[in-house]
Amino acid sequence: MNLQARIDRYRERDFQQLEAEILVLIEESAAALFTAFPDQFILVGGATLVLFYESPRLSRDLDLLASPTQIPRPEEIEDVVRSSIQSIAETLGLGQLEFRKDIESAGFVKQWVLANHRALFSIDLTSIGGNVLETHIVKKAIADAPEKIVATPSANYLLFQKCETFLNRRHVKAGCLRYPSSAYPWCAPGQESSSTTRGCHRHEGDRPRIHRNSNSEHQC
Repeated sequence: MNLQARIDRYRERDFQQLEAEILVLIEESAAALFTAFPDQFILVGGATLVLFYESPRLSRDLDLLASPTQIPRPEEIEDVVRSSIQSIAETLGLGQLEFRKDIESAGFVKQWVLANHRALFSIDLTSIGGNVLETHIVKKAIADAPEKIVATPSANYLLFQKCETFLNRRHVKAGCLRYPSSAYPWCAPGQESSSTTRGCHRHEGDRPRIHRNSNSEHQC
């Protein structure tokens, strides 16, 4: 799939031109990092939903989980990402890329990728003490290219994670309630959820609600 076809694929999902270009840069960055640091990361967060599960809500965060003993230095991340997307950025007319370290702590590093002093997307690297169960990890190909493989949680695991995030918020942001059923085909209107995400249901059109029973309390 060529560059324009990849951009057009996101444009057809109603993303703006620049948003579509940023998503392609995120795709290439993820593929490059998984190639340079094999078996060290799990791709999580909103970008995963956009890239692989047709979510309509833009995410500019490339979220990666890594073992505390396997976290690359920010400079290493920058070198890999720059070498993988600089030529694409120039083709798209974005110019020379810059990297700005935003947060660096023992368990979390956040840096921004910028063009012409404008933030394009962030790379968030988080160390985890435990592991996502192997049964919930799936391999996904970036842009249908078999040589660009990343590891990501399964659809059900991501939904469960999203439910948990909603429940832990005092106030749920309006944007979090805008996902149509196509973004979560496993929790569509009128369908019961699987045992993995028991408690998530759709009622009254696409309006989410919290379903409570004796064993679960989740929102999808």
